[in-house]
Amino acid sequence: MSIASDLIASLVRGYHFNEGSGINATNFATGGGYPATLTASDIWVAPGKLGAAAIQGDGGAGGGNVVASDSNLPLGTDPSSIAVWFKCTTDNIFWTICGYGTQDLYQYRGFAIGYIYGSPGQVWASNWGTDSIALGSGYNDGNWHLAVGLYTDTYVAISLDNADFVSLVGPTNTPTGELSICKGPFGVEPVTVDEMLVFNRVITQDEVAYLWNGGAGRELTSGKTRFPLPCRLPL
Repeated sequence: MSIASDLIASLVRGYHFNEGSGINATNFATGGGYPATLTASDIWVAPGKLGAAAIQGDGGAGGGNVVASDSNLPLGTDPSSIAVWFKCTTDNIFWTICGYGTQDLYQYRGFAIGYIYGSPGQVWASNWGTDSIALGSGYNDGNWHLAVGLYTDTYVAISLDNADFVSLVGPTNTPTGELSICKGPFGVEPVTVDEMLVFNRVITQDEVAYLWNGGAGRELTSGKTRFPLPCRLPL
């Protein structure tokens, strides 16, 4: 099997966010169903990283703003991976780019960006326990970045822009709640999200490189592979 087909086979949620209007984002993973429900129809922006549109948090301060959510994704303690493209100019607040669980800094599987205890534009990944990984700074530069997280019952690992995974080893708990996208418990500036993918296994560094595609990104599709029709030679 190819890298693309391996990824598609393990995809349980996939959102292109190409709709550009309305209050639902289609889940294109095999089997479909379970669209992400948007809290409003005016959060669409254009263009996205990989398509015609993306979604953006509205920058509402406090109140736990959630732009999109999916309450039907029981990740539990099973191994899983989340990949998402994001961009923002946040420098002094905390936005959950996407996560499965509560809005607390540690209580989710997913990513947050902002200034918490370190440098502006850090990206955080939680182990749904008592600690998080904080990577680098400057990811609030207004450019698109790819975050990929690996989650198991013993460790969490994060890769940004196709860099090698950095791991946090330790026991993890079972997350509760729903999958939230663009959740801003302390948000005062927007974050934009595109091409969000959730897999039911730990994906590899080679697969991350495939999604990164030299920084250009790569859009997965779940359609059937098309084969060229056989040529008919002239008589």
